Amino acid sequence: MGLALSYNGENDKAIKVFLELLENNEDNPIFNYNLAIEYIKKEEYIKAEKYLLKANDLDSINDAIISSLIGLYIDRKKYKKAIMFLKSCIGKYGDDNFRDFIYYMKMIEVYILSNEIDKMSDVVSELVKITPDDRDIKNHVSLELGRLASKLYDLNAFNLVIIITEKVKKLCDGELNEIISSLYEASVIKDEYYKNFPKLMEDDRIIGPLKGPIYYYFVEDIEDGDEEKNFDAIESAMKNAPKDVIDSLKIMKKSYYKLYEVRKELYEEIEKIARKNYKLEEEYIKIKDDGDITHGLKRLVALWLATGISDYERKKYASDILDEINNENIDRINKAARKIKNIYVNNYKLNPEIIDELIKVSGGSTQSNNTSRNNYNTNNYNTNNSSSNNSTSNSSGGGCLACIGFFIAIALIAKTGIFGVFIAIFLLGLNL
Repeated sequence: MGLALSYNGENDKAIKVFLELLENNEDNPIFNYNLAIEYIKKEEYIKAEKYLLKANDLDSINDAIISSLIGLYIDRKKYKKAIMFLKSCIGKYGDDNFRDFIYYMKMIEVYILSNEIDKMSDVVSELVKITPDDRDIKNHVSLELGRLASKLYDLNAFNLVIIITEKVKKLCDGELNEIISSLYEASVIKDEYYKNFPKLMEDDRIIGPLKGPIYYYFVEDIEDGDEEKNFDAIESAMKNAPKDVIDSLKIMKKSYYKLYEVRKELYEEIEKIARKNYKLEEEYIKIKDDGDITHGLKRLVALWLATGISDYERKKYASDILDEINNENIDRINKAARKIKNIYVNNYKLNPEIIDELIKVSGGSTQSNNTSRNNYNTNNYNTNNSSSNNSTSNSSGGGCLACIGFFIAIALIAKTGIFGVFIAIFLLGLNL
């Protein structure tokens, strides 16, 4: 009758019925338990606790009584009372330690709510330790702890997920182990992101574009085209500021490795390209200051490296460069070309055919190249790999320049530039 009244919401009448029943049978755990539940509904928690404790004394292994009492303590944030009660429950089943599973699980929950993370970790370890060496039981414990970890993951409590799954993945096997391990790995990444990504974003030692791949890896709501713009910015940095890219990646690997690791393959490729471009930059600076390299060849290398110029500008620069080479000593051209090939290998590899041809056609000659601009002009350039017919056959210098003109024409379409304005200024013929 008391339960029927409770079901209909008549709590006061239900309480009266259960009190009358207890007058004649005070040691009945069910009557004490049902009365406590009615007091909880009326938010009379002190009375509810009294009868729950009485019910537990009478039936100390009743899971419903234990869960209700712990729930009461948790709702009222009486975490210390909850822990003391749970500890008193452990061992009630004698040598059957695994029957204490429910108490350990509740203790883990309470320690999480009270933010006692170290104690929570200790309880998880103890639970794993007492789990019998039985595959089904191990997987059951792993499954329950995995469910708890999954709920914590949804709450962004990644540090707690890591603690639990790191221990549990050693307990289970098969597909369940794969699931637990995946949850662990995902939590490690997420935890690192939430802890260190704000620091990364504020770190002025790292250039902005390199922060983008990590941001877009985690953020789902992004504008169309934003990620593509970021890659364009990275490409520009690799070309125009390779040293900054290399230094930034070095800092990322040292200070933010877990974040770096989520896009490791991309960053490794970026660094590979940046290092290649940096070598070109270092070599070009040496070429520019090398007295053995003719001014015309310096400008020719600059043309290969230049970015941000149109095809028209590229042809115009090539025409001007040819005029200058037209008046340079062929022996000096030969010496300069050989030095580029043997010393400045990275720049040589940009257009090895051109340098090799310069060495070939200028070898052994001591004549100064006096072929006039009227006998050879940029209208003879042919980007379809066919040679000019306007070279002067009676002049060794003119024959040389006919080949030079042809290979400079090839250089017009070799847009491998990395330095932009810096080299574009040099293309104008200024002595920097």
